[in-house]
Amino acid sequence: AELIAILKSHPQVVPHFHLPLQSGSDLLLRRMNRQYTRDDFMRMVDEVNAAFDRPAITTDIIAGFPGESSAEFERTLEVVDHAKFIHIHAFSFSARPGTAAARWTGDFVHGEVVKERIAILNDRARNSSERYRNAFLGETVEVLVEAQEASGDLRHGRCERYFDVHFQSDEHGAGEAVKLRINRVTSTRSFGVPVRRSLRVVV
Repeated sequence: AELIAILKSHPQVVPHFHLPLQSGSDLLLRRMNRQYTRDDFMRMVDEVNAAFDRPAITTDIIAGFPGESSAEFERTLEVVDHAKFIHIHAFSFSARPGTAAARWTGDFVHGEVVKERIAILNDRARNSSERYRNAFLGETVEVLVEAQEASGDLRHGRCERYFDVHFQSDEHGAGEAVKLRINRVTSTRSFGVPVRRSLRVVV
């Protein structure tokens, strides 16, 4: 609560929070030696949502950690659905020599199962992202321009809520901040148009 209050007091802090989940299974969190439970995590997400205006929440999840049964994976999906992450960095488990998990070979998850679970996680995130971005249709966001597309005058950059916005312009280059009004959202992209500042005429 104290940290959230401090973040809210600084206008330069943008409403994007990367909160690594790793797993929604308490059993696997203990095996990973994580110092929190699934309920701790969901309570944290609720507190962030209550404190900020439509914050963007992203996460990390390990798929196929030793011992991740179908039931344990379903526990992770429950948290994913609760948090509505707009992006999930989904990684497959990779055994590191010398760690306890590397010795749990009898609990390793088959590679094809891991790929399927990563695909499910990515699909949930894409759906959440589209719903989230649709909520900003017609609104103005500030974008830090990152790059120009390979052809034409299409540019893109990330807004204060993390998601990428594409727009056409021959005036704005990488590193510039530009205000865009979101006018179109697809399953994978958001598009906007630059907002022109109106000139105030004093007579």
